[in-house]
Order: sequence, then structure tokens, then C-alpha cells
Amino acid sequence: EETNLRCNILLDTSRSMAYGSGRLSKFAYACTLAASLAWLLTRQQDACGLVVFDHDVRTKLPPATGRAHLATLVKVLEQAQPSGQTDVKVLFHRLAEELHRRSMVILITDLLADETDVTGGLEHICYAGHELILLHVMDDHEWNLPFAENVQFEGLEDEVRLLADPQSLRASYLREVERFATRVRTLCLRHRADYVAVNTRDAVDGVLCGYLARRAGLLG
Repeated sequence: EETNLRCNILLDTSRSMAYGSGRLSKFAYACTLAASLAWLLTRQQDACGLVVFDHDVRTKLPPATGRAHLATLVKVLEQAQPSGQTDVKVLFHRLAEELHRRSMVILITDLLADETDVTGGLEHICYAGHELILLHVMDDHEWNLPFAENVQFEGLEDEVRLLADPQSLRASYLREVERFATRVRTLCLRHRADYVAVNTRDAVDGVLCGYLARRAGLLG
């Protein structure tokens, strides 16, 4: 776009983001997305900030420009580690209020939290006047449940363990994943926000290029 903008990247660092079945965990993938977007914004002379959160805000860098700020932002990403639980019921509402000036908000998260809390928090961010881009990052195992034999599922943010036959669960599981993603996508469309479903098996550059090309087409 012709004018400079203020952007805040909100990065989920809860324990569920540590999961990964491929080369990159969800967290490593999300950090790569965040760093890539920060670099692109800095090249355009746009101000980019970073908020690292789990159940609380762990690090907050206000939007700024320049290479020194980008280096600081990347250092924060390098030092961050997934830990704690996600408490979107409080946190999304808090962030919506704390980002005083209207800005573009890029939220990078797996959205593994109570559905009502997720949708309510996303709506608050939009109602606060921010332009939301939601990058919904999940592992291919989470999107498609490809297991063939009995698997013990362990909660990363709680003590729940479940031994189950994935083949008997797959159809209902995939319906539920699609239902949830559709609800979030519909909410985003209603508020003119962007929703991007991200599978960590896909290359980061391909995901970003595809999204940015679609966005440029919509704005053009």
C-alpha cells in the first residue's frame, strides 16, 4: 500500500505450539512466519511491533522501524520458548484494549482453546478497530489425523491422556476441525479480517507468497 502502517504481530507461545511431526514444530514455524513478516514490513518502512504471549504477555515490543529494531525483534523470537497455557478468554480482550492506536494485527496461533473464548476474543480485536490477519497454524497431524494404528494422545497444556483408534475417530474429528475452522473463517469474513489456514508441512515461503498474492489481488 502507498501509506505507512503500524503493525503488531501477536505470537502464541503456549505449550501446545511445541508440537511438531515434521522438520519444524508449530512454534518454530510460527516464529519463522513472524520474522519473515517483520522483515517484509521493515523493508516497506512500516512500523512493526511484537507481542509474545501464552496465558500472559511475556514480551511486548512497541511498533518501530529500522534495522536495529528488526534485529531486536528477531532476537526476542530466537529466545522465546513455548510454555504455559493459553488463556484467550482474558488475553485477547486485554490485548485489544492495550493496543491503543488502531493498527494491523497479525495473530499467529493454533487456536487450541475454548471455542467461545476464541471467537469472543477475535471479535473484540476487530471491534477495537484493528485490521486482523489470523494465521491459524496447525501441524499436519492435527489437520488430517493420518495415524493408522492405536495412538496415545497426550495433552501438552494439561494432564489428559487418551488411548484411541484414530481410524474410528477420523471422520468425526475431521468434521469437528472443519466446523471450527469454518466458524472462525466466517467470523473473520464478517469483520473484513483475513483468515489463513496454515499447515506446517507446507513451506513458509509458499504460504506467505500465496497469501500476499491473494491480498494484493483483493486490494488491487
